[in-house]
Amino acid sequence: MALLHKISDRLEKVLIIICGVCLISGTLMMLAEVSVRYVAAVSIFWAEEFVRFVNIWFVFLLVGPLAKRAGHLRVTALFNRYSQAIRKHLTVFYSALNIIICILLVWWGVKLTHLLLEMGVKSVTGSVFHPWLWRLSIPVSMAIAVFFLIEYLLSPFKGESS
Repeated sequence: MALLHKISDRLEKVLIIICGVCLISGTLMMLAEVSVRYVAAVSIFWAEEFVRFVNIWFVFLLVGPLAKRAGHLRVTALFNRYSQAIRKHLTVFYSALNIIICILLVWWGVKLTHLLLEMGVKSVTGSVFHPWLWRLSIPVSMAIAVFFLIEYLLSPFKGESS
């Protein structure tokens, strides 16, 4: 379990750094796009696509760390009324359900990405940000989320806070 936590903590830090880079680069790109359009009356044709690309990856990559910290949205009004023992069982049930959903999203995301690659779908602007690269964020992030959810699922059995 200690090795799982160590790997999880390092992966979480790497993902947060990647997400920070995505957020900063997207913000800087939009600032550059607006500035160039205002000053020179030209547009960086791939800027909007780049910002969309990094935002999609930013959002999806944060799913795993949010699952690890139970930082996702949930209704706690009823959950907090139950005893600690029932809460543990509910946590196990919801975590298992989340794992199943994430596995299904990995499967669907791989199929979608493969389909887009087979069809040779290209970006509208002709940039390197092909649609399959956007869709690849789904299976990658959901596979990472499964790892974090398994860690979260195991935490009630080790006496850790849930």
